Amino acid sequence: MNVTRWILLAAVVGTGCAHPPQPYVFNNPKGGDAVMVVAKSLLRQGHKLAFVDRKNAEVVTYWEDTRYRFRETDDYWDGTNIFLRYHVQFRDQDNQIRVTADAQRCVPTQAEITSTEVISTCYKMDFVFGTQQRKVDQLGKNLAAALAAGG
Repeated sequence: MNVTRWILLAAVVGTGCAHPPQPYVFNNPKGGDAVMVVAKSLLRQGHKLAFVDRKNAEVVTYWEDTRYRFRETDDYWDGTNIFLRYHVQFRDQDNQIRVTADAQRCVPTQAEITSTEVISTCYKMDFVFGTQQRKVDQLGKNLAAALAAGG
């Protein structure tokens, strides 16, 4: 295989192909008080919390600009950035925690982020790239470590 093919293969494998977002799932070692431990851990990691719902056992972050530029588009000449919003759901039935992300691409210039939306021209994404999936996986690993360490 020549060098050009190796470079192409490395580029495809390194960025990952687009696919539906996959949850990061791990066991809940803390039980009932895990919601607040996770919320505090998210804050320590620099995420803003949109809401913490202890009754329904869910934590959701604000949308975040990943700064990942999405240029393969015909609708905006300047391109869009991919924004993510994380959900952490605590499932009592199987004692598991699921970390997922919503994704959308938005025009980043003068975008305003609120607790519920990005005020800009945005398009929901039903897929993520490897870069965004790795962010979900890393967040899940960080939260699992925080829970295992006791907060």
